[in-house]
Amino acid sequence: MDEAITHLLLTPDEMGRVDKAAAASGLSSYGLMRRAGMAVAAEALRYFPGCRRFAVLCGPGNNGGDGYVAAQALSESGAVVRVFHLGDPDRLAGDALAARRDCRLPSAPLDDFHPEEGDLIIDALFGAGLSRDVPDGVARVIDAANATATPVLAVDLPSGLCGRRGTVLGHAFTARRTITFMTAKPGHLLIPGRSLCGDISIFDIGIPRRILRSQAGSLVENGPNLWGHLLPRPGAGSHKYRRGHLGVFSGGMAKTGAARLSAKAGLKTGAGLVTIASPGSALADNAGQLTAVMLHRIDACRT
Repeated sequence: MDEAITHLLLTPDEMGRVDKAAAASGLSSYGLMRRAGMAVAAEALRYFPGCRRFAVLCGPGNNGGDGYVAAQALSESGAVVRVFHLGDPDRLAGDALAARRDCRLPSAPLDDFHPEEGDLIIDALFGAGLSRDVPDGVARVIDAANATATPVLAVDLPSGLCGRRGTVLGHAFTARRTITFMTAKPGHLLIPGRSLCGDISIFDIGIPRRILRSQAGSLVENGPNLWGHLLPRPGAGSHKYRRGHLGVFSGGMAKTGAARLSAKAGLKTGAGLVTIASPGSALADNAGQLTAVMLHRIDACRT
């Protein structure tokens, strides 16, 4: 993934515009769906090699299309796969319909799904675009999966989470892993969504960076790639006496943690010398947990 876009966060609406712009540029939208579905299958095989059955839950939109592609790929790999559909699959349209037709596996209604020992649930019901509470039938499946702690691999976002706000829309899967495409969404990072996504993989399905940037808003994920270049970089001829001396005042016994954290942060951000000024009552506490940071006893401050 290009370092220049790893910090971008696209809302579901922005990602929808990206998909339309990619299709308008001449990219095959079904080709993108196939890459996404293949990535889901690869993620399932890589991280859940010991499962006995892949239960693929397919929704009525493009998220479901990703699921149908993944189900066919898993079946071709020799895995045991069962497909369950939400709604009437004969009413699918566009790329989702093409994916359904290319999946040579039979499917059963979602109401027929019951978690079994050794299952991995591949959640391809709704993805990040859901904006209303999940239907009652989906809620029952979600509650059953969560109650039995059946592992879930979510496609794009665990069904039942709002991709824009990270809030639960009635009921939501607790996923072991989530695989999304091109960029993360706000719902992956905002609580409680972050705690329900498990480990997150971002897979590049081949949409050009210029299209992503053209549709991205102002949301970014905070991280060193945004501000790391502002930190001081000591040259080869530099030494500690040229980079300043930071003093940190510690609290008394049992109130020393903040001072030590601040002192270590000072070292990491370039201070040449760091000294903690500590009351005598806290000397042993601080001395037992400091190495590169110096320690100086000070029992009173003069103003």
